[in-house]
Amino acid sequence: MKIYFLVPAFFMALFASCTKSVSPLQISCMDTICTVNAYHDGSKKLYSQIEKRLEQIDSKFSISNPSSDISKINNLTKSQSLVVSDDVAYVLGVALKTAEISQGAFNPALEELISLWNINSASPKVPEHSMIQKALSCSDWKTIHINGNTVKVDSDSVKINLGGIAKGFAADEIVKILKANGVKKSVIDLGGNIYVYGKKSSNLKWTVGAKNPEEPDGDPLILIKTFETSVVSSGTYERYFVKDSIRYHHIFDPETGYPADKNLTQVTVISRKSIIADVLSTTAFVLGKDKTLELQDVFQKEFNTKIDFIFVEKGNMVSWTKNPDIEITTRLRAPCINEGGINH
Repeated sequence: MKIYFLVPAFFMALFASCTKSVSPLQISCMDTICTVNAYHDGSKKLYSQIEKRLEQIDSKFSISNPSSDISKINNLTKSQSLVVSDDVAYVLGVALKTAEISQGAFNPALEELISLWNINSASPKVPEHSMIQKALSCSDWKTIHINGNTVKVDSDSVKINLGGIAKGFAADEIVKILKANGVKKSVIDLGGNIYVYGKKSSNLKWTVGAKNPEEPDGDPLILIKTFETSVVSSGTYERYFVKDSIRYHHIFDPETGYPADKNLTQVTVISRKSIIADVLSTTAFVLGKDKTLELQDVFQKEFNTKIDFIFVEKGNMVSWTKNPDIEITTRLRAPCINEGGINH
């Protein structure tokens, strides 16, 4: 059995001439490597503030920390309720709204299934089908209710996991700190969740490169030129293991309990709200391209932000939603064509 995980989804193409007063912040947090580069506005005070906020968020959302809000929710009985922090209340609310719109394609109640597969560990396994069905019986997100900051779960067996959305929230919180400190430009990289903040010299666009799902250690498949925004990707190559020549990745279909297979190898989402880019990268991967595009306007209206998608299908066929403010180039295996609102 071969095991692979935590391969970053992006590389950043940045100008080496950008100066900085201190080295960028780099810490291990939220089960990944988090890097923040504020260039010439970087300071020990700024980075200390960001580090403290990241650690605070991690302590609230960690599954493994018994004192986290998430762990406390997962220990509730159906007769109990819990008052959670503003952070967890907000993120859980976004997660539940996404679940509602996507009809469960994004499911914040998959902790039992995630633990069963154990892909994030050194000993993942393909569970027995009966065990998968049992885990799915504990994944009804509709049993989770939130009223203000009070959370109640109408089940003793449902457990939540917000790993598919928390890093996006963290990136947005870092942006708040950057703005409060008057930082002019910065790059945030939370394990491949990218936020390019502010403006580059001469008002140039930032360049973000998305990896090639078939050759993740090689040159990027897609180059994205954009002004300030978040770029988040989910793909089959990020965390997976191979058994009997079959690849099992970490993005589960809540209907089947097995890794999602909608002919996609990667979905990249671009939005000024990183929490939305993060949650929808997983959601779109499970929904598939056609259903995601049907819901694009619904997501944009609900979350009050422009959202763009880049889909990589098997065979590295790439398509993306049209946005005149974003320039996308890709190494395609087929000629470029235009079809409706989608670029191929």
